Amino acid sequence: MRSAAVRTRIGDDPRHGGLSDAGVKLVREMRRRGILTDVSHVSDDAVLHVLDALRGPVVASHSSARARCDHPRNLSDGLVQEIARRGGVVMANSYPAFVDPEAARANARRLEPVLPVLAEIQAAASAGDDPDPRQVHARLEGLLKDQALPPVPLAAYVDHLVHLVEVAGEDHVGVGTDFDGITDTLDGFADVSRFPALVEALLDRGLPAAAIKLILGENFLRLLADAERRAG
Repeated sequence: MRSAAVRTRIGDDPRHGGLSDAGVKLVREMRRRGILTDVSHVSDDAVLHVLDALRGPVVASHSSARARCDHPRNLSDGLVQEIARRGGVVMANSYPAFVDPEAARANARRLEPVLPVLAEIQAAASAGDDPDPRQVHARLEGLLKDQALPPVPLAAYVDHLVHLVEVAGEDHVGVGTDFDGITDTLDGFADVSRFPALVEALLDRGLPAAAIKLILGENFLRLLADAERRAG
């Protein structure tokens, strides 16, 4: 099942063919200790390698559907199905650039002057000097504040959730807003106070109330309970 390509984290240079040997040991030890493995922010190859190594459920805590927006942070239908087949959950990210193709293109353009700053932050973290996440977020927000993304409606996010349900089933989909880390939000879905609007939109799209409860949190709670039960 493992891919022949060798990217580990999105944007990194090829190194290990997914996970290094130490990475395999780490995720297996996490499972032994009851720690749920999150595969958001890693490459397709790393997702496949984690699934191979664990042969059990994982979560993609904030990754949307690549079929709706072709961004490397999103998951292909094949990966979504593989995660679901092992009992895992894919939780859609509400960042506009991961939801809407035009917003993704606009974000790529505005990130060009920000990339050196991100590289600086990553270099500091690699050297053991982890910056305060709040300071990092404020710095990035300041760099991007004059380059807002085009407006993206909540309906576009609902499209991702509905697509994931169609691909994986209602037992394997969740909401991973990323509100604590994003600089732009969807129109009509700017913070947790707007969850009633999300529920209404999902009902309007024909999802039953029981499925919506699963998506809003019960699926993720099931994964956490499962990780605890598997702890050795």
